[in-house]
Amino acid sequence: MSKSEKNTDKSKKNVSTKPNKKNDTKSNKNTNAKNSTVKNASKNSNTGKSTSKSTSKKSSPKKSNKFITFLKIALISIFIIGSISAITFSLYASSIISSAAPLNVDEIVTIGEPSTYYSDNNTEIGSVATMTKTKLVAYDDMPQNLIDAIISIEDERFNKHNGIDIKRLAGAAVNNLKAKLTGSGGRQGGSTLTQQLIKNKLFMDDALNNRNEITRKVLEIYYSIKLEDTLSKDEILEAYLNTVNFGGQNVGVGIAAESYFTKEVKDLSLLECAFLAGMPQSPGSNYPFNEGFEDMAINDRPYIQRTKLVLMKMKELNKISEEEYNTAMNQLTTEGVPFNQSASTSNNRQQYEFFIRPVEEQVKNDLKKKYDYDDDYIENLLTTGSLEIYTTMDKDLQDYAQDIVDNPSSYSPLRGIDFYVDDNGISQPQIGGSIVDYTTGEVKVIIGGRNIEDMPPLSINRAMTNMQTGSSAKPLTGYAPAIEEGIITAGSTLKDTSLTNEELKSTGYSETPANWYTKSKGDYGQLTVRQAIRTSSNLTVIRAVNELGVEKSFEYGQKLGLGLSESDKGVAALALGEQTYGTTPLKMAAAFGTFGNQGMYTEPRLYTKVVDRNGATILESTTTSHKVFSPETAFITYDLLKAPLTSGGKVTPTGTAANFRNDLNLAGKTGTSESSKVLTFAGLSPYYSGSLFLYYDDQSGNNFNSASSSSISNAWGLIMEKAHENLPGKSIAQPSNIVSAYICEESGLLASKNCSYGYTEYFVKGTQPTKYCTSHKTKVEETNKDKNNNKTNTNTTDKTDTDKTDTDKTDTDKTDTGTTDTTNGSTDTTDTTDNSNGSTNTSGGTSNTTDTSQQTTN
Repeated sequence: MSKSEKNTDKSKKNVSTKPNKKNDTKSNKNTNAKNSTVKNASKNSNTGKSTSKSTSKKSSPKKSNKFITFLKIALISIFIIGSISAITFSLYASSIISSAAPLNVDEIVTIGEPSTYYSDNNTEIGSVATMTKTKLVAYDDMPQNLIDAIISIEDERFNKHNGIDIKRLAGAAVNNLKAKLTGSGGRQGGSTLTQQLIKNKLFMDDALNNRNEITRKVLEIYYSIKLEDTLSKDEILEAYLNTVNFGGQNVGVGIAAESYFTKEVKDLSLLECAFLAGMPQSPGSNYPFNEGFEDMAINDRPYIQRTKLVLMKMKELNKISEEEYNTAMNQLTTEGVPFNQSASTSNNRQQYEFFIRPVEEQVKNDLKKKYDYDDDYIENLLTTGSLEIYTTMDKDLQDYAQDIVDNPSSYSPLRGIDFYVDDNGISQPQIGGSIVDYTTGEVKVIIGGRNIEDMPPLSINRAMTNMQTGSSAKPLTGYAPAIEEGIITAGSTLKDTSLTNEELKSTGYSETPANWYTKSKGDYGQLTVRQAIRTSSNLTVIRAVNELGVEKSFEYGQKLGLGLSESDKGVAALALGEQTYGTTPLKMAAAFGTFGNQGMYTEPRLYTKVVDRNGATILESTTTSHKVFSPETAFITYDLLKAPLTSGGKVTPTGTAANFRNDLNLAGKTGTSESSKVLTFAGLSPYYSGSLFLYYDDQSGNNFNSASSSSISNAWGLIMEKAHENLPGKSIAQPSNIVSAYICEESGLLASKNCSYGYTEYFVKGTQPTKYCTSHKTKVEETNKDKNNNKTNTNTTDKTDTDKTDTDKTDTDKTDTGTTDTTNGSTDTTDTTDNSNGSTNTSGGTSNTTDTSQQTTN
């Protein structure tokens, strides 16, 4: 027997014994593999193959067995893991759904619009400024081409599924897995239109930040199914098309049609519908007015390619005919999309934005305070909550006031004011102002600037901008607090002379501040409080504040809502209005109203109520006031503030141009800030208070050194005259314990017949003067009885007359060029022309009464 045959025989024996052994144990394990081994061995024996080849085949069955076993184990493991994962996910999803809030269908179908603002007579004046625009469109007003286009490209089985498209979800999952494994291709969305609507209305912020967040996806699916059970397909489509972003600031198909084509939705062509349907997938990258698109060939622009795809899909689904498809495609490839860009590039300025923006801030603060809403919720409520916000604006007065401040001729006299347009296209000088009903706190006018139509949106609101007040602050933090604290009365006399060394040290000045009139005629020596206010003396109020104390003065400034800083605790800031940061025109108007409101400061309020989309009032503002002064101090100060608007005595008034009606008992105070950079006027009537600040935006070099305070007073008078045109004459109520006395302008004592000028002053009962002035007593000296009586000196000034300052000077106020005050020590003649109404007021030693010997009266 050959070697080959022996090996073959051996092989046979080895193979033939194995199955017998296994069969004896009657085991079914690996039966197929063993039978295969027997078969192979028999085949080798019959064919006479070499022993070496047979030997190499011996290991093959073992490898095959191991692979099949591994494969089975792997499949079983995958099945088990998959089952566990499915069960776990099901439990997780079930947990999410069970804890989910009920679907608020109203929240889905109610299409949010920006809140609307109304004036005090319920006239619409604008809406909340938002980064997006919207305009609601009913389903019946949407053309069929638009419906077909959006369904074709976004959700072709929309009319068949129940909110979830399983086929689309599976396809998107496979595509996204393939893209992830290969690193090529983009993500494909599997969301239906219903899911997109749910996301847009409930999960937009979350979707932007967490695109794959499982919880959101589960809730989207759950809510989509719920929504389909509640709403019709038409209702879902209407809500979707009114809420989806169509690029730029255009949310909703209504505003999109208007912005892109200047059309109503119902008038859109097939091509225009196809373009709009293509936008929601990627409104940012497909926005047709993106920078760089104009340099691309028409057919290379992304929105053109997207529009083509929409048309192709519509044709594929038999939504349009071959002819319609060809016509639209031909127009698209040769002409592009027929935009009317005039609507797209319109000015986004918010109407009455300088009034509305502060209203919005006040409403936000009150919503947070009352309901503890967070900022994001409040922002969303205002921009999409369709609230109705009723403001305090007097629209007619607001429009009139804007016209007045825009017109350079309103600032008469114009001397020293340079009107021009700066390099930014903004008119100069600029202005801020406000008018307030100080009893209710309702703000009637907010002036944010001059020629505001030339300003970009969100420009500086100068009514809310801090500037130095200058002398307008004197009654607020100077005279009125000193009267309230009993330091002075209205009849007190204050020195109008250079500060002594001791006063310089205590006030913090290194040298004496000058009065505006010091260079032209010198100081007056001493003045009563009324005359000091009338001519705006700096030296008198410095002494009043110094005696009052800066801490006390500062305290009153805070009570009056001026918003002073700690650095303002100094005489310069509190006496002369040279604050570090200043205050706003609105705050000044509210502060001055305190004098007409029996000493009560009322917080300015810009709205009366806020109503939600269901008609429920969710906010209602109320008048909030607190006491600053006693009614007596307020009444006295109000009356003192009439002085700058009227002539009287030896001093020159600074604000006569503001006095437009004598029967309204107008009061106010002019001001010029440090370095004459700001001209101010703040005043009041028995009805309203108001203020104006005029200045150049560039404060580095521009000033009003040669300008007149009458300029800003005149503009204030013109605006307030309109505010009062239908109101009767009126005076504020006089407290019962106020008494009057006829006093001398120089001594503050009861005036005698020899006093050069006397006027009626008001006092808290018990503080009025009781002694007569002796400063002007006439001595009749008969030194030579033998001489002719014509040679006798019968008008000699009494030696006790301590006020000898400025008795022969001509008083010409640069702020009121129509006034000349001539004083000779015994008689006073003033001939002042009121620039506001052209009337002439002549005083000859009397002011409020002709009885020069009048005693104290009640």
